Amino acid sequence: METVSLTNALSAAVDEAAFDLELAAIASDGRSRQPTRERVSTAQFQELYLREKDRLVELYARAVLPDAAMARLVDALRRTLGQFIHPDTDRIGHAFPVDRSVHGVTTFRQDGLVDNESQSSLKEFAYAIVRAAAIMGVKRTVELLADWSRGKPINLCMCTVLSGLPLAAPLTPRQDIRIVPLAMSTAELPRLPTRRDAAPRDYLGLSMLTVQLSASPALVRLDPDAKEGSVHSSSVDGVNLDLVCEALSLLANDHVSTGFIWHEYPDAAPFCLTTKETWGTVGDNKLRRRDKVSASHDMLTGAVTITPSGDAPPPLQLDEKEVLQIVEALCHADKKLRIAVSRWRRSKRSWVRLEESYIDLRIALEALYLKDFDDERSQEMRFRLPLFGAWHLAKNLEERRSIRKILRAAYDMASKVVHGGEVLKEEGAGPYWKARAELDQAQDNCRRGILKLLREGPPRDWSDLVLGGSGS
Repeated sequence: METVSLTNALSAAVDEAAFDLELAAIASDGRSRQPTRERVSTAQFQELYLREKDRLVELYARAVLPDAAMARLVDALRRTLGQFIHPDTDRIGHAFPVDRSVHGVTTFRQDGLVDNESQSSLKEFAYAIVRAAAIMGVKRTVELLADWSRGKPINLCMCTVLSGLPLAAPLTPRQDIRIVPLAMSTAELPRLPTRRDAAPRDYLGLSMLTVQLSASPALVRLDPDAKEGSVHSSSVDGVNLDLVCEALSLLANDHVSTGFIWHEYPDAAPFCLTTKETWGTVGDNKLRRRDKVSASHDMLTGAVTITPSGDAPPPLQLDEKEVLQIVEALCHADKKLRIAVSRWRRSKRSWVRLEESYIDLRIALEALYLKDFDDERSQEMRFRLPLFGAWHLAKNLEERRSIRKILRAAYDMASKVVHGGEVLKEEGAGPYWKARAELDQAQDNCRRGILKLLREGPPRDWSDLVLGGSGS
């Protein structure tokens, strides 16, 4: 890509530009306050953006240019990026959002990643480039466009607010994974998406998980009749948010899940200042507030601050090296072990009926300890599962007896549920709490087995293990 003409046209445009600015604070309930509107110079806009970009505000700015300056910029774009501009629609495709770009394709993939591509009219793309150059400079903006035109992927982050993981300190187990505890006051929250079902006060005391990805091609000529997207995102080692949540669940011994998900674009953020698109709102992915807290409301500023109650569990202290070890082990785990992890995590959901938790736990245990015995009859499975679990986890006879009893009881309870038998009484009755306690014990042993397999690998021969050998 020849950059001189684009650099000259963009520099002239930035010099002549002004910006119509809208800025609105976000209240603790997620509503936007009355916005301020003003026209500012390029220097004023840059200063305001740098000051406000990480605060909980709605920020929008549209470049205002003389017609001649816009015409020169559009002409320079057409000459330098013509291969990505469709000749019939005069639109350019890109793997990042641009303000006022209403045409796009979002593809939800089975591997947990989401592909996003957008297209803009060339004139709207030019407005976005002027704003980007006002924020990060003409040289950097042109360098990015040149890199993308040569096929370099765009950097992006897949982000989520987590349910079930109050952290004591930030974690960066490796460069592409970051977990940060969120503030206890809305006055200190970073700039996060606002939603109807999740206001800023709902984020307090939770944690935000970010996984770095890349997407390519960053610039693309899009066929308006294409049924499938052209842009594809990728991660390191196939890591996605759900895999990291599984690792965190195992280490926290709790159900950790995504609340909702959105994309951030570190390099291309200045191209789009408006509200981020989010997804993931149902089932396990519904954001749950931190519990056992009291809230206070500052009538002057509108800020909400939460304070944990005396019986609230303390924030979790997790070790980065241990998180990394489990994440990387899950990346290379076989299908059966991943099923065991997934179903164990589902069994830890505190808001579902106890019967559902027993069924999920049985599936987890079968995937963990019956992977080589898929064709066995029910009675044989009932015998083998607690036996293998006991020998895998215990070092002596008494401990093996205890684990075998716990796993068999859980397996039998799940069998009764599956076959429609009357199993559990209402919550609060003695049988319910007995079943709850037995479930907890079985879950703990299942978790121990999963972690042992992730850290040490499976025995070479399960039968040798039961006969008293090491199995390795």
